[in-house]
Amino acid sequence: TAKALAEKVRVPDALTGFQIKEVDPTIVRTEEGEPQQFVFIDTEGYVAGPELAKHLEAWLLPLDKPATAKSPLSEDHDWSAGEVTADVLKLAKRIPLKHVEAEAAVTSRHSFQFLVEEPGRLYLRVPAGLQALGGFRLAKEWQAVISTPDFPQEIEILGKGGLLALNGERKLSIKSRGTSHIRYTVARVPAGQVNHLVNMTEGDFESPQFQARWLFNEQNIARISRTIQPVALKNDYEANYSTFDFSPELQRPDASDPDASRGLFFITAQAVHPRTDDDGHPDEDEDDADPDWAIDQEVNARRFVLMTDLGLLVKSSADQSTDVFVQSIQRGEPVAGVQVQVLAKNGEFLDTQITGADGHVKFPPMEHLKHEKEPVALIARLGSDLSFFPAKRPDRLLDFSRFDTDGILASEREALDAYLFTERGVYRPGDTVHLAAIVRQRDWQGKLGGLPVEIQVLDSHDVEVDSQRLALSDDGYITWDCATDEANPTGTYQATLYLIQPKSDDEEGHRQFLGRTAFRVEDFQPDRMKLATEFNTPADAGWVNGRDVRATATVQTLFGFAAADRRLKAKMNLSP
Repeated sequence: TAKALAEKVRVPDALTGFQIKEVDPTIVRTEEGEPQQFVFIDTEGYVAGPELAKHLEAWLLPLDKPATAKSPLSEDHDWSAGEVTADVLKLAKRIPLKHVEAEAAVTSRHSFQFLVEEPGRLYLRVPAGLQALGGFRLAKEWQAVISTPDFPQEIEILGKGGLLALNGERKLSIKSRGTSHIRYTVARVPAGQVNHLVNMTEGDFESPQFQARWLFNEQNIARISRTIQPVALKNDYEANYSTFDFSPELQRPDASDPDASRGLFFITAQAVHPRTDDDGHPDEDEDDADPDWAIDQEVNARRFVLMTDLGLLVKSSADQSTDVFVQSIQRGEPVAGVQVQVLAKNGEFLDTQITGADGHVKFPPMEHLKHEKEPVALIARLGSDLSFFPAKRPDRLLDFSRFDTDGILASEREALDAYLFTERGVYRPGDTVHLAAIVRQRDWQGKLGGLPVEIQVLDSHDVEVDSQRLALSDDGYITWDCATDEANPTGTYQATLYLIQPKSDDEEGHRQFLGRTAFRVEDFQPDRMKLATEFNTPADAGWVNGRDVRATATVQTLFGFAAADRRLKAKMNLSP
């Protein structure tokens, strides 16, 4: 340069270039969904993970601060790092930390896994002198006190769907964590309330939601019972597995409901614990208040369960009729003698039929029935076994393919389709574009000769470049040329073929889309290259002598060949 360049920069010394900035305790879930306790440590500067793990220590502090000559006993004390002395550490429990390797060997964010079952506060310490990248060291001892992250309380009803085989175990598997008791609220829906169940809910079959729950819910239509079951709780972090048996609910007598069908249930599992003085008295406004048990809020699971051996397959035909096939879930065979009824919105049965040996019945079209007569469900009965199928629920539709499918309507056999193409697809401004099209009727019949068509070409700005009207040949094959100008914009062009509809007395003629293709108009592009730069010093070397640093540049063409006789310019930035 003509003039000397000079600039002052602040260069950290060996004791100020590395610091521990932040510590973050949290819960991280594994791929299987199991929670684990982690602590993340962020640093200013870089340090190798194993080096930090070698010096990092952790203790679980006592819950209470012992009394001293100057201060009384402090229960559930909120410790600070300055209060932790050697005497306090004698009362603390050392906690092992497991370093979790990151993708990069050297990083500024480090993660450590640990396990502390009881709630409390964790004391972390790193002694002075920790060696970081580039010759930096930790200037003074670092210490911090953090709260141990609590393991979440959870309840989950295992398995998918809302169907249980009547002749099976009649049990639901329950996964729970951090709770010693589960209260099961079972709401049995009588068969006479199915119309209300379908009308007033929406969503998936196994998890229907009442549309206006504050006005109408399962309490308006169901017989409700509650039971509390203990859980073999080992600790707060391991999952516990238990079951709920529906057999007592199927046999529970109900004088107000003479119907023997007992297979429709809402089940809610809630975490509860014995009520203590800290929980206070139950809220009388709560529908499920219990003087002996307190509810752990937001720790619950809910499922709608249909317990039956009657599986239903419903097919809507093109003539609006409905075919119903009934089979045994246990045996997989058609079931004869099943009474199948169409249920209306007002609870009235619109039609009743009995299945034959093939388990099949057919109902006439009912799409014309509206208002209170609108069909809402199909009911199938065999003795005390009852099954139902809600109408017009999208989650009940069968997927006929393992992948997305699409196509054209078979009824449009006489429609025309066109395939447009160019000879190379890329042109320079000023070139002549040679286009062609093949037009066919979908049933490969009909006479195409003489049909009027129009070709329209739009540039990359959607401005019309060319428009021509042509007549199809007998074989449906046409060609035409589109001249471009050197002033035309570059980019993607669209060529579209339309069929010209003749004018009639009551309407004007219009164009019918047949097909489209795209081509590009581009200026000359120079050869592109790939450049890779590599230093001879290792990435984790930190400070190096400037005389020893060399950079190697490798230049290749876009297709991977060595690019010779290229001129290179280099620039170096110093960022201390």
